[in-house]
Amino acid sequence: MADRFDRRRVWTIAMREFRQTVLTRGFFMAVVVAPIGTAVVSAGAGALALATTMPDAQEPVVGEVVIVDPTGEVGDRVAAALQPAAIEAKRQDTRATVAETFGATLAEAFDPSPPVNVTVRVERDPAVAPALQDEVRAGSRLAVVVVPDELLGPNPGEETFKLLSREGTASSFLTDLDWEIGDAVVNARLARSGQDAETLRALLRRPARWRDRAEVDVDLYEAAQDGIRLAGPMAFVTLVWFTSFLAGNLLMVATIEEKSSKVIEVLLGAVTPLELLGGKLVGYGMVAAIIVSTYGGVGLIGMWALASLSWIPWMHMPFLAICFAMAYLFEATTMAAIASAVDDLREAQTLMAPLITVSMMTMMLALTVATHPEGKVATITSFLPPFVPYSLSARVMGGGEVPVWQMVVGLAIAAAALWGVLRLTANVFRIGVLTQGRTPSFREIARWAREG
Repeated sequence: MADRFDRRRVWTIAMREFRQTVLTRGFFMAVVVAPIGTAVVSAGAGALALATTMPDAQEPVVGEVVIVDPTGEVGDRVAAALQPAAIEAKRQDTRATVAETFGATLAEAFDPSPPVNVTVRVERDPAVAPALQDEVRAGSRLAVVVVPDELLGPNPGEETFKLLSREGTASSFLTDLDWEIGDAVVNARLARSGQDAETLRALLRRPARWRDRAEVDVDLYEAAQDGIRLAGPMAFVTLVWFTSFLAGNLLMVATIEEKSSKVIEVLLGAVTPLELLGGKLVGYGMVAAIIVSTYGGVGLIGMWALASLSWIPWMHMPFLAICFAMAYLFEATTMAAIASAVDDLREAQTLMAPLITVSMMTMMLALTVATHPEGKVATITSFLPPFVPYSLSARVMGGGEVPVWQMVVGLAIAAAALWGVLRLTANVFRIGVLTQGRTPSFREIARWAREG
């Protein structure tokens, strides 16, 4: 009787555990409503923000900009810079830079700049400035810029140019206009002194610092991109760890409650302890799969919205699924052994201390592995159970070139260790579920595991 193992009874137990967990209000609220509600609220807030800012920002900027410049040196430069083709070329460069770092969707969302179709006229007579400013205030002209001749001299001091724009003009256009005027003034000064602006800028540009590491790269945008991509493996490892620990904890609590209420004795009248253990592991494995699917699905939707799905190694998804299954079984089998040996949760907390310590070490190492997927720590932990599923998944998600032999050997070592843990847990579970009234010592639990 003790060695009997019927897969139909295992499946019956699994479906019982699955239904008792999933078909509850608490589970539905925590696993379905919470992530989906968070995603809906976040999407709604983003849509509302765009809806309130985009209409005003997207109104085309149309009209005439008059530049009062006695010399004409500034006005001609600004007129060339405000040509529609020149403006669009600069915006395309900016979008390309942002898209390379943050994705195409964010590049469009963060660029609410309106279409610009303005004409530029240069007036050399400063006396017309007051009349032009009155026209701007009346709304019949877009903007007027007054550039005093003293601003271009060798000692401009505190002299400034004056920019007056029509009410409601897009702030992004005014920022561009202000920038172009400032550049034009500087270039005009340099031209007067016989200097070339581009040459001087090249001479004044600070040199980049060379780093003493193989992955030398001082590009700020690429550094930011690496930081964003680091979030992928960390999010996946955190989700796997959280789901495995949660599902294992649910299994442990349910087993302790059944043991203290004598329900487990009724179950053992129909199935063997091994069948009961197998059914619980399968049932709560399905619960873990639902949790990962829900939270992971919300994450994928978010990445799709950010046009970042290309960062996910889709071809390795089966491998990542195996890593998740192993991580869950390591946590769940250990918690099942603990649950079978105690009568209440307070006793279980004492026995869980080593498991919690190992779990925290796993999360701390995950950041190092994700940051340096080809480093020594990542390589070593890829062969040390129970770190194997977390380390290998972080390396794969981090974009590192993980040799196939390391993946195969790592999984083989983890599978062998998991088989050993399952055998020991089965021995402890077989005796522990029938033991009540006292908390066994670590030595006694070790004897159960050894002798069965």
